[in-house]
Amino acid sequence: MSNGAAAAAPKHGLLVGPGFFFDNDDSLQLTAWNSLASVALAISGRFVRPDGTIEPFVERHVPNTNRTASTAIFPRGCGWLTDLSIIASGATPQRGQTFVRVDVVRGQSSPIIVLSTIAQGYVTATKRLAYPGSAIEDSLSGAGALRSIAGTDPAANVEISETVPTGTRWRLRSVRATLVSALQIDDGTTVYFEAASGANQAASLTRQYTFAPTAVRGAAATGTGILVAIADLLLAAGHRFGTATTNRQATDNWGAPQYLVEEFLEAL
Repeated sequence: MSNGAAAAAPKHGLLVGPGFFFDNDDSLQLTAWNSLASVALAISGRFVRPDGTIEPFVERHVPNTNRTASTAIFPRGCGWLTDLSIIASGATPQRGQTFVRVDVVRGQSSPIIVLSTIAQGYVTATKRLAYPGSAIEDSLSGAGALRSIAGTDPAANVEISETVPTGTRWRLRSVRATLVSALQIDDGTTVYFEAASGANQAASLTRQYTFAPTAVRGAAATGTGILVAIADLLLAAGHRFGTATTNRQATDNWGAPQYLVEEFLEAL
C-alpha cells in the first residue's frame, strides 16, 4: 500500500492521483462510538480498479447505543481508494453523540494490522466526515452535545449524588435543585471540588439553588433563588457530583436535580 502524490499507472495507462493503493489483503475498518438510538452510518466513496474502472461503493453500519465501540470491516479488493465520506442517518445525533474512525487495515480477522487512520471525528445527519479533506479529530476536542437531564429524586435526609456514565466525559454547565447548600464533585471516592452557597436556610423554608460556572453568587434576603459559582471542569466517567448540606436534618428533603451537561464520547 502507498500514499503519495501519484500511484503507479494501471495497465490501461490511467494515472491515479492522491489516494491509497489496496491489495487483496487490505480493507477499510470502521469503528464507531455512539450514544443515540436508531443511528445508522453510511460510508461511501470511489475505488479505481487496476483496469481503470471507477467503482462507487456504499457500505452501512449500525453502531451500538451504549457508548461502546463497534467495528465493521469492508474488503475492497485490489485498487486505489480515491475518496470517501461518512454520514449518520436514521436519527439526528448532535455533535458529541456519534464518533467514528476509518482505518486502512491488513487482514480481516485477528491479527489485524492498522496501516493508517484516514478519517476520524464526529458525524451528524448533516455534517459529513470526508477523506481527503477532514482533519483527524480527538473525541474530546471542540463542542460536545448539550443534554438537559432530570436527576434522581433522593429520599429525605439523603444527599443528591449523580455519576458520569461509562464511556463519556461531562462538562457540568449548571445544576438546579431545591434546598441544597453546597455542591461537591469527586472522582468516585475523594472530593476534589466543593462550592458552598454561603447562605443559611431555616428548616421551614424552600430555596432553589443553581450552580453554574457562569453564576454570580448572591441572593436577595427574601428571594427563593440562590446562585453559586462552580469551576468549569470536564468530568471523567465514574466521577460524581452531588450535595453536601451542613446541619442536615432527618426531615430535610431535596427535590430531583435538573442539570445541563456538555457530553463527549470517550473514544479509545
